[in-house]
Amino acid sequence: MMRPRFFLLIVRLSLLSLLWAVLLLSLLRFAWSALRLGSGYLAFQSNRTGNWDIFLLDIDTRLLLNLTRNPADDQGPAWSPHTQRLAFYSNRTGRSAIFMLHPFDSAPQQLTDNANNYWRPTWSPDEQQLALMLNFNLIGVLDLRTGQTQPLTRGFSPTWSTADARIAFYVNAPGQLRSDIALIDSTALSQPATQLTHNNLNNWDPAWSPDGRSIAFANNTNGSADLFVLDTACADLCLRALTDWPSNEMLPAWSSDGRHIAFISDRDGRRQLYLINSDGSAPRALTAGEHDNIFPAWAP
Repeated sequence: MMRPRFFLLIVRLSLLSLLWAVLLLSLLRFAWSALRLGSGYLAFQSNRTGNWDIFLLDIDTRLLLNLTRNPADDQGPAWSPHTQRLAFYSNRTGRSAIFMLHPFDSAPQQLTDNANNYWRPTWSPDEQQLALMLNFNLIGVLDLRTGQTQPLTRGFSPTWSTADARIAFYVNAPGQLRSDIALIDSTALSQPATQLTHNNLNNWDPAWSPDGRSIAFANNTNGSADLFVLDTACADLCLRALTDWPSNEMLPAWSSDGRHIAFISDRDGRRQLYLINSDGSAPRALTAGEHDNIFPAWAP
């Protein structure tokens, strides 16, 4: 006679636990949404859920929030400069497409078609366009007002200057086993791209400083990947090293005030997020554990 009552009690406790979990999640999202995001917050992708999801990290408290929660792979977060919208790419439609969400107010909105594959979105300063990769080795610009994508040039990993129409990217040198950082003006397509590095090494993962004067990037000078910064006015004549570690450091991302650079490193075995001052001092880890945490993007 006690078994039905015991079973009913278990069901009620399970439902109560579920309701508490939903309530706590709602309260957490409300608390996050009440905050004005800024240089203390990073979006990044992690496979801690078994697939790639986009997370938000409070650097001071190390509080984490999963922003996408989807069984597909959501990758490559990119913040809009002013309105705190987040673009990313995902295979949730069967192909790689660009999506956009506001972290607290809406479900992701698909921005690109399913006829091509799209990766690595980066916002224009006026938030009316996204530069992106399409079909593996092309860089294009998506007009968010029309939904049309215009191819620009061959290359990889575009990053749009926060100050003007210039897009930095890396391109494989013709006939050589190396890659270089280059610039293209998205409003002057008749002009050729400007090559910034000439060091016979691999240079990749460019990232603009917030003042539009410098670019951080990865380079394999010492056999492993390290981070460097160049001034666009004098290119690799003004090169300075940020890291000189035996491990691999890649995917730099500047804070909006220009004081810090987030990046990833495999110095502890897994790819984890690190932080360094923009002069190369005071490196410290932001994440740790058995999962990969990569692709940092600072909130504006």
